[in-house]
Amino acid sequence: MNLLYPVNETRKTVQNKKSSINSNNFKDKKALTSSSNSLGSNTHSEDPSSTSGLGRELRRKIIAKNSMTKKYILPIKQLKLNMSIFIGLGEMLGSNMNIPGSMKIIAYNIRQLSYNLILNNTKNYFQNTGALNCMTDFLIEDNLDSVSQYMNIPTSSSLMIPVGKYSYDSFEQLTLSDSYKKFLSNVKYCINRVNSKGNFDSVFSVCKNVLSDEIIDSFGIIRIIIVSLEVVLVIITLLIAYIKHYEVIITDYEEKIETLCESYEIDKEITESTRNEKKKSNNTIILIISFAIIIIYVIISGIPILTAMSDEEDILAAAQKSIDRFTIIKSIQLFTYEVINQDRSIFIDYEPQRILDDYITRIETIQEELKSGSYGGPTFDSFPFLDNVLKEGGCFRDKRYMDDCERIEYDNSYGFSEEVGTLPVNELIREYIFNVKNFLNDFDNGKYVTNTFTSKENIEILYEQFTEDKFFKLQEKLVDNIVGDIQYINQEIIDYSQSLLDDKSEELILLIALGILIFLIIAFLVLNKIYSEKIRDMNSLVSFLFLVPATVVNKNEKFKRFLETTQTDD
Repeated sequence: MNLLYPVNETRKTVQNKKSSINSNNFKDKKALTSSSNSLGSNTHSEDPSSTSGLGRELRRKIIAKNSMTKKYILPIKQLKLNMSIFIGLGEMLGSNMNIPGSMKIIAYNIRQLSYNLILNNTKNYFQNTGALNCMTDFLIEDNLDSVSQYMNIPTSSSLMIPVGKYSYDSFEQLTLSDSYKKFLSNVKYCINRVNSKGNFDSVFSVCKNVLSDEIIDSFGIIRIIIVSLEVVLVIITLLIAYIKHYEVIITDYEEKIETLCESYEIDKEITESTRNEKKKSNNTIILIISFAIIIIYVIISGIPILTAMSDEEDILAAAQKSIDRFTIIKSIQLFTYEVINQDRSIFIDYEPQRILDDYITRIETIQEELKSGSYGGPTFDSFPFLDNVLKEGGCFRDKRYMDDCERIEYDNSYGFSEEVGTLPVNELIREYIFNVKNFLNDFDNGKYVTNTFTSKENIEILYEQFTEDKFFKLQEKLVDNIVGDIQYINQEIIDYSQSLLDDKSEELILLIALGILIFLIIAFLVLNKIYSEKIRDMNSLVSFLFLVPATVVNKNEKFKRFLETTQTDD
Protein backbone atom coordinates (compact mmCIF):
# COMPACT_ATOMS: atom_id res chain seq x y z
CA MET A 1 0.00 0.00 0.00
CA ASN A 2 2.84 2.35 0.90
CA LEU A 3 4.51 1.66 -2.38
CA LEU A 4 1.41 2.40 -4.34
CA TYR A 5 0.60 5.59 -2.60
CA PRO A 6 3.49 7.66 -4.01
CA VAL A 7 2.65 6.34 -7.41
CA ASN A 8 -0.94 7.43 -7.03
CA GLU A 9 0.17 10.77 -5.71
CA THR A 10 2.52 11.13 -8.64
CA ARG A 11 -0.31 10.40 -11.05
CA LYS A 12 -2.51 12.93 -9.32
CA THR A 13 0.27 15.48 -9.44
CA VAL A 14 0.82 14.92 -13.15
CA GLN A 15 -2.90 15.15 -13.82
CA ASN A 16 -3.14 18.35 -11.79
CA LYS A 17 -0.25 19.86 -13.72
CA LYS A 18 -1.83 18.92 -17.02
CA SER A 19 -5.08 20.41 -15.86
CA SER A 20 -3.29 23.55 -14.77
CA ILE A 21 -1.46 23.81 -18.10
CA ASN A 22 -4.65 23.30 -20.05
CA SER A 23 -6.40 25.87 -17.92
CA ASN A 24 -3.62 28.38 -18.43
CA ASN A 25 -3.56 27.68 -22.17
CA PHE A 26 -7.29 28.21 -22.34
CA LYS A 27 -6.96 31.52 -20.48
CA ASP A 28 -4.13 32.58 -22.77
CA LYS A 29 -6.15 31.68 -25.86
CA LYS A 30 -9.15 33.46 -24.46
CA ALA A 31 -7.05 36.51 -23.77
CA LEU A 32 -5.56 36.31 -27.24
CA THR A 33 -8.88 36.00 -29.02
CA SER A 34 -10.49 38.64 -26.85
CA SER A 35 -7.79 41.18 -27.60
CA SER A 36 -9.01 43.93 -29.83
CA ASN A 37 -5.61 44.07 -31.52
CA SER A 38 -5.36 40.38 -32.31
CA LEU A 39 -5.95 38.85 -35.72
CA GLY A 40 -8.28 36.33 -34.19
CA SER A 41 -10.62 39.01 -32.98
CA ASN A 42 -11.40 40.05 -36.54
CA THR A 43 -12.57 36.58 -37.45
CA HIS A 44 -15.21 36.67 -34.76
CA SER A 45 -16.31 40.25 -35.16
CA GLU A 46 -19.42 41.21 -37.12
CA ASP A 47 -19.19 42.73 -40.57
CA PRO A 48 -19.72 46.44 -39.99
CA SER A 49 -21.58 46.76 -43.26
CA SER A 50 -24.11 44.15 -42.16
CA THR A 51 -25.33 46.27 -39.26
CA SER A 52 -24.78 49.74 -40.67
CA GLY A 53 -27.42 51.69 -42.53
CA LEU A 54 -25.49 51.20 -45.76
CA GLY A 55 -25.50 47.42 -45.28
CA ARG A 56 -29.21 47.30 -44.59
CA GLU A 57 -29.89 49.43 -47.65
CA LEU A 58 -27.71 47.16 -49.79
CA ARG A 59 -29.51 44.05 -48.55
CA ARG A 60 -32.86 45.70 -49.19
CA LYS A 61 -31.90 46.46 -52.79
CA ILE A 62 -30.63 42.91 -53.34
CA ILE A 63 -33.85 41.45 -51.93
CA ALA A 64 -35.91 43.82 -54.07
CA LYS A 65 -33.92 42.81 -57.15
CA ASN A 66 -34.40 39.11 -56.40
CA SER A 67 -38.09 39.71 -55.83
CA MET A 68 -38.33 41.49 -59.18
CA THR A 69 -36.56 38.54 -60.83
CA LYS A 70 -38.96 36.05 -59.31
CA LYS A 71 -41.97 38.15 -60.20
CA TYR A 72 -41.21 38.85 -63.85
CA ILE A 73 -38.39 36.58 -65.05
CA LEU A 74 -39.41 33.26 -63.51
CA PRO A 75 -42.85 33.27 -65.21
CA ILE A 76 -41.05 33.51 -68.55
CA LYS A 77 -38.88 30.52 -67.63
CA GLN A 78 -41.99 28.67 -66.49
CA LEU A 79 -43.66 29.46 -69.81
CA LYS A 80 -40.63 28.04 -71.63
CA LEU A 81 -40.88 24.88 -69.53
CA ASN A 82 -44.59 24.64 -70.28
CA MET A 83 -43.86 24.93 -74.00
CA SER A 84 -41.43 21.99 -73.70
CA ILE A 85 -44.09 19.97 -71.90
CA PHE A 86 -46.52 21.13 -74.54
CA ILE A 87 -44.32 19.68 -77.29
CA GLY A 88 -43.96 16.44 -75.30
CA LEU A 89 -47.74 16.13 -75.12
CA GLY A 90 -47.87 16.40 -78.89
CA GLU A 91 -45.52 13.44 -79.24
CA MET A 92 -47.68 11.29 -76.95
CA LEU A 93 -50.83 12.45 -78.73
CA GLY A 94 -49.62 10.87 -81.97
CA SER A 95 -49.64 7.46 -80.30
CA ASN A 96 -52.83 8.00 -78.29
CA MET A 97 -54.79 8.79 -81.44
CA ASN A 98 -54.19 5.24 -82.63
CA ILE A 99 -55.57 3.60 -79.47
CA PRO A 100 -59.23 3.20 -80.57
CA GLY A 101 -58.25 1.74 -83.95
CA SER A 102 -55.69 -0.54 -82.31
CA MET A 103 -58.43 -1.82 -79.99
CA LYS A 104 -60.45 -2.73 -83.08
CA ILE A 105 -57.47 -4.54 -84.59
CA ILE A 106 -57.07 -6.56 -81.38
CA ALA A 107 -60.79 -7.37 -81.32
CA TYR A 108 -60.65 -8.43 -84.98
CA ASN A 109 -57.57 -10.63 -84.57
CA ILE A 110 -58.91 -12.27 -81.42
CA ARG A 111 -62.08 -13.06 -83.36
CA GLN A 112 -60.02 -14.64 -86.13
CA LEU A 113 -57.88 -16.46 -83.58
CA SER A 114 -61.00 -17.87 -81.92
CA TYR A 115 -61.91 -19.55 -85.23
CA ASN A 116 -58.44 -21.13 -85.30
CA LEU A 117 -58.85 -22.46 -81.77
CA ILE A 118 -62.45 -23.64 -82.10
CA LEU A 119 -61.79 -25.46 -85.38
CA ASN A 120 -58.22 -26.52 -84.55
CA ASN A 121 -57.26 -24.88 -87.84
CA THR A 122 -53.85 -23.21 -88.06
CA LYS A 123 -54.59 -21.32 -91.26
CA ASN A 124 -53.57 -17.68 -90.68
CA TYR A 125 -52.92 -18.60 -87.03
CA PHE A 126 -49.44 -17.08 -86.90
CA GLN A 127 -50.61 -14.02 -88.80
CA ASN A 128 -53.36 -13.47 -86.23
CA THR A 129 -51.13 -14.04 -83.20
CA GLY A 130 -48.38 -11.85 -84.67
CA ALA A 131 -50.79 -8.95 -85.28
CA LEU A 132 -52.28 -9.44 -81.80
CA ASN A 133 -48.87 -9.34 -80.09
CA CYS A 134 -47.78 -6.34 -82.14
CA MET A 135 -50.85 -4.28 -81.23
CA THR A 136 -50.68 -5.31 -77.57
CA ASP A 137 -47.03 -4.24 -77.38
CA PHE A 138 -47.95 -0.92 -78.98
CA LEU A 139 -50.70 -0.28 -76.44
CA ILE A 140 -48.38 -1.15 -73.54
CA GLU A 141 -45.01 0.27 -74.55
CA ASP A 142 -46.14 3.38 -76.42
CA ASN A 143 -49.30 4.35 -74.55
CA LEU A 144 -49.61 2.84 -71.09
CA ASP A 145 -47.57 5.56 -69.35
CA SER A 146 -49.51 8.44 -70.89
CA VAL A 147 -52.86 6.71 -70.27
CA SER A 148 -51.95 6.15 -66.61
CA GLN A 149 -50.78 9.73 -66.18
CA TYR A 150 -53.46 11.69 -68.01
CA MET A 151 -56.54 9.47 -68.34
CA ASN A 152 -57.63 8.73 -64.81
CA ILE A 153 -61.05 10.12 -65.69
CA PRO A 154 -64.55 8.62 -65.51
CA THR A 155 -66.04 6.99 -68.59
CA SER A 156 -69.54 7.49 -69.92
CA SER A 157 -70.00 3.78 -70.70
CA SER A 158 -69.05 0.46 -69.15
CA LEU A 159 -67.57 -2.81 -70.37
CA MET A 160 -68.98 -6.30 -69.88
CA ILE A 161 -66.87 -8.02 -67.23
CA PRO A 162 -65.28 -11.39 -68.05
CA VAL A 163 -65.98 -13.73 -65.13
CA GLY A 164 -64.44 -17.17 -64.98
CA LYS A 165 -63.35 -18.65 -68.30
CA TYR A 166 -66.16 -17.71 -70.66
CA SER A 167 -69.05 -16.07 -68.80
CA TYR A 168 -69.91 -12.36 -68.71
CA ASP A 169 -72.20 -11.66 -65.79
CA SER A 170 -72.36 -7.89 -65.43
CA PHE A 171 -71.16 -4.52 -66.63
CA GLU A 172 -68.38 -2.63 -64.90
CA GLN A 173 -67.68 1.08 -65.17
CA LEU A 174 -64.16 2.15 -64.22
CA THR A 175 -61.98 5.12 -64.95
CA LEU A 176 -60.55 5.25 -68.45
CA SER A 177 -57.03 4.32 -67.31
CA ASP A 178 -58.30 1.40 -65.20
CA SER A 179 -60.46 0.12 -68.06
CA TYR A 180 -57.43 0.35 -70.34
CA LYS A 181 -55.24 -1.62 -67.94
CA LYS A 182 -57.94 -4.22 -67.37
CA PHE A 183 -58.42 -4.62 -71.09
CA LEU A 184 -54.70 -5.27 -71.60
CA SER A 185 -54.57 -7.76 -68.74
CA ASN A 186 -57.68 -9.66 -69.86
CA VAL A 187 -58.20 -9.87 -73.61
CA LYS A 188 -61.39 -11.86 -73.04
CA TYR A 189 -63.08 -8.47 -73.18
CA CYS A 190 -62.69 -8.79 -76.95
CA ILE A 191 -64.09 -12.32 -77.21
CA ASN A 192 -67.45 -11.05 -76.04
CA ARG A 193 -69.11 -9.45 -79.04
CA VAL A 194 -71.28 -7.33 -76.74
CA ASN A 195 -68.20 -5.25 -76.00
CA SER A 196 -67.08 -5.17 -79.62
CA LYS A 197 -70.59 -4.24 -80.67
CA GLY A 198 -70.25 -0.75 -79.33
CA ASN A 199 -68.75 -0.54 -75.87
CA PHE A 200 -65.16 -0.37 -77.06
CA ASP A 201 -66.05 2.56 -79.30
CA SER A 202 -67.79 4.51 -76.56
CA VAL A 203 -65.20 3.79 -73.85
CA PHE A 204 -61.83 3.92 -75.59
CA SER A 205 -62.58 6.48 -78.30
CA VAL A 206 -61.98 9.12 -75.61
CA CYS A 207 -58.29 8.15 -75.53
CA LYS A 208 -57.57 10.13 -78.68
CA ASN A 209 -59.17 13.27 -77.27
CA VAL A 210 -57.68 13.61 -73.77
CA LEU A 211 -54.24 14.94 -74.67
CA SER A 212 -55.68 16.94 -77.55
CA ASP A 213 -57.99 18.69 -75.07
CA GLU A 214 -55.00 19.18 -72.75
CA ILE A 215 -53.07 20.89 -75.53
CA ILE A 216 -56.01 23.10 -76.49
CA ASP A 217 -56.45 24.06 -72.82
CA SER A 218 -52.77 25.02 -72.77
CA PHE A 219 -53.40 27.16 -75.83
CA GLY A 220 -56.15 28.84 -73.86
CA ILE A 221 -53.74 29.65 -71.03
CA ILE A 222 -51.23 31.15 -73.46
CA ARG A 223 -54.00 33.14 -75.12
CA ILE A 224 -55.11 34.46 -71.72
CA ILE A 225 -51.53 35.52 -70.92
CA ILE A 226 -51.20 37.36 -74.20
CA VAL A 227 -54.60 39.03 -74.08
CA SER A 228 -54.06 40.01 -70.42
CA LEU A 229 -50.71 41.55 -71.28
CA GLU A 230 -52.25 43.50 -74.13
CA VAL A 231 -55.13 44.67 -71.90
CA VAL A 232 -52.62 45.91 -69.33
CA LEU A 233 -50.75 47.79 -72.04
CA VAL A 234 -54.02 49.31 -73.29
CA ILE A 235 -54.77 50.44 -69.72
CA ILE A 236 -51.34 52.06 -69.65
CA THR A 237 -52.28 53.81 -72.90
CA LEU A 238 -55.39 55.20 -71.18
CA LEU A 239 -53.22 56.33 -68.28
CA ILE A 240 -51.02 58.17 -70.76
CA ALA A 241 -54.08 59.98 -72.05
CA TYR A 242 -55.13 60.75 -68.48
CA ILE A 243 -51.72 62.17 -67.60
CA LYS A 244 -51.88 64.38 -70.68
CA HIS A 245 -55.23 65.66 -69.43
CA TYR A 246 -53.72 66.13 -65.98
CA GLU A 247 -50.98 68.26 -67.51
CA VAL A 248 -53.59 70.43 -69.25
CA ILE A 249 -55.29 71.06 -65.91
CA ILE A 250 -52.01 72.02 -64.25
CA THR A 251 -51.11 74.36 -67.12
CA ASP A 252 -54.54 75.99 -66.92
CA TYR A 253 -54.13 76.54 -63.18
CA GLU A 254 -50.66 77.99 -63.69
CA GLU A 255 -51.93 80.44 -66.28
CA LYS A 256 -54.78 81.56 -64.03
CA ILE A 257 -52.45 81.99 -61.06
CA GLU A 258 -49.99 83.95 -63.17
CA THR A 259 -52.79 86.23 -64.36
CA LEU A 260 -53.90 86.82 -60.79
CA CYS A 261 -50.35 87.50 -59.69
CA GLU A 262 -49.93 90.08 -62.43
CA SER A 263 -53.23 91.71 -61.50
CA TYR A 264 -52.40 91.97 -57.81
CA GLU A 265 -48.65 92.50 -58.15
CA ILE A 266 -47.67 89.29 -56.35
CA ASP A 267 -44.08 88.15 -56.79
CA LYS A 268 -43.95 86.18 -60.06
CA GLU A 269 -40.71 84.36 -59.30
CA ILE A 270 -42.60 81.90 -57.11
CA THR A 271 -44.87 80.86 -59.97
CA GLU A 272 -42.14 80.79 -62.53
CA SER A 273 -40.29 78.18 -60.51
CA THR A 274 -43.15 75.74 -61.12
CA ARG A 275 -42.96 76.00 -64.85
CA ASN A 276 -40.41 74.29 -67.00
CA GLU A 277 -41.36 74.37 -70.65
CA LYS A 278 -38.43 72.24 -71.70
CA LYS A 279 -39.39 69.51 -69.24
CA LYS A 280 -42.98 69.58 -70.47
CA SER A 281 -41.85 69.25 -74.04
CA ASN A 282 -39.60 66.28 -73.20
CA ASN A 283 -42.36 64.57 -71.22
CA THR A 284 -44.78 65.02 -74.10
CA ILE A 285 -42.33 63.39 -76.50
CA ILE A 286 -41.72 60.51 -74.08
CA LEU A 287 -45.45 59.91 -73.64
CA ILE A 288 -46.06 59.94 -77.39
CA ILE A 289 -43.22 57.47 -77.96
CA SER A 290 -44.55 55.22 -75.18
CA PHE A 291 -48.01 55.33 -76.69
CA ALA A 292 -46.62 54.43 -80.13
CA ILE A 293 -44.56 51.53 -78.74
CA ILE A 294 -47.61 50.05 -77.00
CA ILE A 295 -49.80 50.30 -80.10
CA ILE A 296 -47.10 48.77 -82.31
CA TYR A 297 -46.54 45.91 -79.85
CA VAL A 298 -50.26 45.12 -79.59
CA ILE A 299 -50.55 44.99 -83.39
CA ILE A 300 -47.32 43.08 -84.03
CA SER A 301 -47.57 40.54 -81.21
CA GLY A 302 -51.26 39.87 -80.81
CA ILE A 303 -52.30 38.93 -84.31
CA PRO A 304 -49.39 36.56 -85.18
CA ILE A 305 -49.57 34.75 -81.84
CA LEU A 306 -53.31 34.25 -81.92
CA THR A 307 -53.05 33.16 -85.55
CA ALA A 308 -50.41 30.58 -84.63
CA MET A 309 -52.62 29.24 -81.85
CA SER A 310 -55.57 29.02 -84.22
CA ASP A 311 -53.45 27.18 -86.80
CA GLU A 312 -52.34 24.65 -84.19
CA GLU A 313 -55.93 24.01 -83.14
CA ASP A 314 -56.89 23.50 -86.80
CA ILE A 315 -54.07 20.99 -87.24
CA LEU A 316 -55.23 18.99 -84.22
CA ALA A 317 -58.83 19.11 -85.44
CA ALA A 318 -57.77 17.74 -88.84
CA ALA A 319 -55.72 14.97 -87.21
CA GLN A 320 -58.63 14.01 -84.95
CA LYS A 321 -61.10 13.89 -87.81
CA SER A 322 -58.74 11.94 -90.05
CA ILE A 323 -57.83 9.29 -87.46
CA ASP A 324 -61.54 8.59 -86.84
CA ARG A 325 -61.44 6.81 -90.19
CA PHE A 326 -59.02 4.23 -88.75
CA THR A 327 -61.56 2.97 -86.19
CA ILE A 328 -64.48 3.09 -88.61
CA ILE A 329 -62.68 1.18 -91.37
CA LYS A 330 -61.71 -1.59 -88.93
CA SER A 331 -65.29 -1.64 -87.61
CA ILE A 332 -66.61 -2.08 -91.14
CA GLN A 333 -64.24 -4.98 -91.65
CA LEU A 334 -65.29 -6.56 -88.35
CA PHE A 335 -69.00 -6.32 -89.08
CA THR A 336 -68.77 -7.86 -92.53
CA TYR A 337 -68.04 -11.05 -90.58
CA GLU A 338 -70.98 -10.42 -88.25
CA VAL A 339 -73.28 -10.12 -91.25
CA ILE A 340 -72.33 -13.66 -92.21
CA ASN A 341 -72.36 -14.99 -88.64
CA GLN A 342 -75.82 -13.63 -87.75
CA ASP A 343 -75.26 -14.61 -84.12
CA ARG A 344 -78.72 -14.45 -82.54
CA SER A 345 -77.25 -14.57 -79.03
CA ILE A 346 -75.90 -11.06 -79.60
CA PHE A 347 -77.81 -9.46 -82.49
CA ILE A 348 -81.44 -9.30 -83.49
CA ASP A 349 -82.50 -9.88 -87.11
CA TYR A 350 -80.66 -7.66 -89.60
CA GLU A 351 -78.92 -5.73 -86.82
CA PRO A 352 -75.39 -6.42 -88.17
CA GLN A 353 -76.45 -5.02 -91.56
CA ARG A 354 -77.87 -1.89 -89.94
CA ILE A 355 -74.70 -1.36 -87.90
CA LEU A 356 -72.59 -1.89 -91.01
CA ASP A 357 -74.71 0.59 -92.99
CA ASP A 358 -74.26 3.10 -90.18
CA TYR A 359 -70.47 2.73 -90.32
CA ILE A 360 -70.52 3.17 -94.10
CA THR A 361 -72.55 6.37 -93.72
CA ARG A 362 -70.13 7.64 -91.09
CA ILE A 363 -67.03 7.06 -93.21
CA GLU A 364 -68.67 8.74 -96.21
CA THR A 365 -69.65 11.70 -94.02
CA ILE A 366 -66.11 12.08 -92.70
CA GLN A 367 -64.70 11.91 -96.21
CA GLU A 368 -67.03 14.70 -97.30
CA GLU A 369 -66.22 16.79 -94.21
CA LEU A 370 -62.48 16.48 -94.79
CA LYS A 371 -62.98 17.47 -98.40
CA SER A 372 -65.15 20.53 -97.68
CA GLY A 373 -63.95 21.51 -94.20
CA SER A 374 -67.54 21.48 -92.95
CA TYR A 375 -66.44 19.84 -89.67
CA GLY A 376 -64.94 23.19 -88.62
CA GLY A 377 -61.32 22.54 -89.50
CA PRO A 378 -59.08 22.87 -92.55
CA THR A 379 -59.19 20.73 -95.66
CA PHE A 380 -56.20 18.62 -96.62
CA ASP A 381 -55.40 21.18 -99.31
CA SER A 382 -53.85 23.14 -96.43
CA PHE A 383 -51.22 20.41 -96.04
CA PRO A 384 -49.26 20.16 -99.31
CA PHE A 385 -46.78 17.76 -97.68
CA LEU A 386 -49.57 15.13 -97.87
CA ASP A 387 -49.91 15.32 -101.65
CA ASN A 388 -47.96 12.08 -102.07
CA VAL A 389 -50.57 10.03 -100.22
CA LEU A 390 -53.60 12.14 -101.18
CA LYS A 391 -52.94 12.75 -104.87
CA GLU A 392 -50.07 10.61 -106.12
CA GLY A 393 -50.74 7.32 -104.36
CA GLY A 394 -48.46 4.47 -103.38
CA CYS A 395 -47.84 2.30 -100.35
CA PHE A 396 -47.53 4.20 -97.08
CA ARG A 397 -47.05 3.09 -93.51
CA ASP A 398 -46.31 4.65 -90.16
CA LYS A 399 -42.53 4.94 -89.76
CA ARG A 400 -42.54 1.96 -87.40
CA TYR A 401 -43.93 -0.34 -90.10
CA MET A 402 -42.33 0.93 -93.30
CA ASP A 403 -41.00 -2.55 -94.12
CA ASP A 404 -44.58 -3.82 -94.56
CA CYS A 405 -44.78 -2.25 -98.02
CA GLU A 406 -41.97 -4.48 -99.26
CA ARG A 407 -43.84 -7.62 -98.17
CA ILE A 408 -47.14 -6.87 -99.93
CA GLU A 409 -48.18 -9.53 -102.44
CA TYR A 410 -50.49 -8.29 -105.19
CA ASP A 411 -52.92 -10.80 -106.69
CA ASN A 412 -55.20 -10.01 -109.62
CA SER A 413 -57.23 -13.19 -109.04
CA TYR A 414 -59.34 -11.47 -106.39
CA GLY A 415 -58.92 -7.90 -107.64
CA PHE A 416 -55.95 -6.72 -105.60
CA SER A 417 -53.70 -5.43 -108.33
CA GLU A 418 -50.84 -3.03 -107.70
CA GLU A 419 -52.83 -0.34 -109.48
CA VAL A 420 -55.72 -0.76 -107.04
CA GLY A 421 -53.58 -1.23 -103.94
CA THR A 422 -51.58 1.96 -104.52
CA LEU A 423 -54.47 4.31 -105.24
CA PRO A 424 -54.48 7.65 -103.39
CA VAL A 425 -56.10 7.16 -100.00
CA ASN A 426 -59.46 8.78 -100.77
CA GLU A 427 -59.86 6.75 -103.96
CA LEU A 428 -58.77 3.64 -102.07
CA ILE A 429 -61.48 4.24 -99.46
CA ARG A 430 -64.08 4.72 -102.20
CA GLU A 431 -62.93 1.48 -103.82
CA TYR A 432 -63.28 -0.36 -100.52
CA ILE A 433 -66.73 1.06 -99.71
CA PHE A 434 -67.87 0.17 -103.24
CA ASN A 435 -66.85 -3.45 -102.63
CA VAL A 436 -68.52 -3.53 -99.20
CA LYS A 437 -71.79 -2.34 -100.70
CA ASN A 438 -71.50 -5.03 -103.37
CA PHE A 439 -70.91 -7.55 -100.59
CA LEU A 440 -74.14 -6.48 -98.88
CA ASN A 441 -76.03 -6.80 -102.16
CA ASP A 442 -74.56 -10.26 -102.71
CA PHE A 443 -75.54 -11.26 -99.18
CA ASP A 444 -79.11 -10.07 -99.73
CA ASN A 445 -79.18 -12.05 -102.99
CA GLY A 446 -78.23 -15.25 -101.16
CA LYS A 447 -74.64 -15.62 -102.34
CA TYR A 448 -73.37 -16.44 -98.84
CA VAL A 449 -74.40 -19.37 -96.66
CA THR A 450 -75.66 -18.43 -93.19
CA ASN A 451 -75.75 -21.02 -90.43
CA THR A 452 -76.59 -20.73 -86.78
CA PHE A 453 -73.47 -19.96 -84.78
CA THR A 454 -73.98 -22.98 -82.50
CA SER A 455 -71.90 -25.95 -83.69
CA LYS A 456 -68.38 -26.62 -84.87
CA GLU A 457 -69.64 -27.82 -88.25
CA ASN A 458 -71.61 -24.62 -88.86
CA ILE A 459 -68.69 -22.46 -87.75
CA GLU A 460 -66.38 -24.38 -90.09
CA ILE A 461 -68.67 -23.65 -93.07
CA LEU A 462 -68.67 -19.97 -92.18
CA TYR A 463 -64.91 -19.92 -91.73
CA GLU A 464 -64.33 -21.46 -95.15
CA GLN A 465 -66.30 -18.62 -96.69
CA PHE A 466 -64.19 -16.06 -94.85
CA THR A 467 -60.91 -17.57 -95.99
CA GLU A 468 -61.79 -18.49 -99.58
CA ASP A 469 -64.19 -15.77 -100.72
CA LYS A 470 -62.67 -13.13 -103.00
CA PHE A 471 -64.30 -10.24 -101.20
CA PHE A 472 -62.81 -11.15 -97.82
CA LYS A 473 -59.37 -11.65 -99.38
CA LEU A 474 -59.59 -8.29 -101.14
CA GLN A 475 -60.94 -6.63 -97.99
CA GLU A 476 -57.97 -7.83 -95.94
CA LYS A 477 -55.49 -6.20 -98.33
CA LEU A 478 -57.44 -2.99 -98.93
CA VAL A 479 -57.99 -2.38 -95.22
CA ASP A 480 -54.28 -2.90 -94.48
CA ASN A 481 -53.34 -0.28 -97.07
CA ILE A 482 -56.07 2.15 -96.01
CA VAL A 483 -55.06 1.91 -92.36
CA GLY A 484 -51.42 2.34 -93.36
CA ASP A 485 -52.28 5.49 -95.31
CA ILE A 486 -54.35 6.93 -92.46
CA GLN A 487 -51.64 6.25 -89.88
CA TYR A 488 -49.05 7.80 -92.19
CA ILE A 489 -51.22 10.91 -92.61
CA ASN A 490 -51.72 11.14 -88.87
CA GLN A 491 -47.99 10.86 -88.19
CA GLU A 492 -47.15 13.49 -90.81
CA ILE A 493 -49.72 15.92 -89.39
CA ILE A 494 -48.45 15.43 -85.83
CA ASP A 495 -44.85 15.89 -87.00
CA TYR A 496 -45.90 19.10 -88.76
CA SER A 497 -47.61 20.24 -85.57
CA GLN A 498 -44.41 19.52 -83.62
CA SER A 499 -42.26 21.47 -86.06
CA LEU A 500 -44.70 24.39 -85.91
CA LEU A 501 -44.54 24.38 -82.12
CA ASP A 502 -40.74 24.23 -82.21
CA ASP A 503 -40.64 27.21 -84.56
CA LYS A 504 -43.21 29.25 -82.66
CA SER A 505 -42.23 28.45 -79.07
CA GLU A 506 -39.15 30.69 -79.06
CA GLU A 507 -41.09 33.42 -80.85
CA LEU A 508 -43.92 33.22 -78.31
CA ILE A 509 -41.55 33.41 -75.37
CA LEU A 510 -39.63 36.30 -76.95
CA LEU A 511 -42.78 38.31 -77.66
CA ILE A 512 -44.20 37.75 -74.19
CA ALA A 513 -40.86 38.65 -72.60
CA LEU A 514 -40.74 41.77 -74.77
CA GLY A 515 -44.25 42.70 -73.66
CA ILE A 516 -43.30 42.34 -69.99
CA LEU A 517 -40.17 44.42 -70.59
CA ILE A 518 -42.21 47.16 -72.30
CA PHE A 519 -44.65 47.11 -69.40
CA LEU A 520 -41.87 47.45 -66.82
CA ILE A 521 -40.10 50.26 -68.67
CA ILE A 522 -43.20 52.31 -69.37
CA ALA A 523 -44.92 51.65 -66.05
CA PHE A 524 -41.97 52.26 -63.75
CA LEU A 525 -39.62 54.51 -65.70
CA VAL A 526 -42.07 56.64 -67.67
CA LEU A 527 -45.53 56.77 -66.11
CA ASN A 528 -44.38 56.65 -62.52
CA LYS A 529 -41.74 59.34 -63.09
CA ILE A 530 -44.01 61.71 -65.01
CA TYR A 531 -46.92 61.16 -62.64
CA SER A 532 -44.68 61.96 -59.67
CA GLU A 533 -43.55 65.16 -61.39
CA LYS A 534 -47.14 66.24 -62.00
CA ILE A 535 -48.05 65.61 -58.38
CA ARG A 536 -45.01 67.63 -57.34
CA ASP A 537 -46.06 70.46 -59.67
CA MET A 538 -49.56 70.44 -58.25
CA ASN A 539 -48.19 70.48 -54.72
CA SER A 540 -46.05 73.48 -55.65
CA LEU A 541 -49.10 75.33 -56.95
CA VAL A 542 -51.09 74.52 -53.85
CA SER A 543 -48.20 75.57 -51.62
CA PHE A 544 -47.91 78.86 -53.48
CA LEU A 545 -51.60 79.61 -53.06
CA PHE A 546 -51.33 79.19 -49.33
CA LEU A 547 -48.33 81.53 -49.29
CA VAL A 548 -50.55 84.41 -50.41
CA PRO A 549 -51.47 86.43 -47.30
CA ALA A 550 -55.07 86.15 -46.12
CA THR A 551 -55.43 89.93 -46.24
CA VAL A 552 -54.68 89.89 -49.97
CA VAL A 553 -57.11 87.06 -50.58
CA ASN A 554 -59.94 88.66 -48.61
CA LYS A 555 -59.55 91.97 -50.40
CA ASN A 556 -59.72 90.43 -53.87
CA GLU A 557 -62.96 88.64 -54.71
CA LYS A 558 -61.53 87.26 -57.94
CA PHE A 559 -58.60 85.63 -56.16
CA LYS A 560 -60.88 84.36 -53.40
CA ARG A 561 -63.30 82.89 -55.95
CA PHE A 562 -60.40 81.09 -57.64
CA LEU A 563 -59.38 79.46 -54.34
CA GLU A 564 -62.95 78.34 -53.73
CA THR A 565 -64.02 77.29 -57.24
CA THR A 566 -60.77 77.20 -59.33
CA GLN A 567 -62.53 79.65 -61.66
CA THR A 568 -61.53 83.26 -62.34
CA ASP A 569 -64.40 84.28 -64.61
CA ASP A 570 -67.64 85.70 -63.27
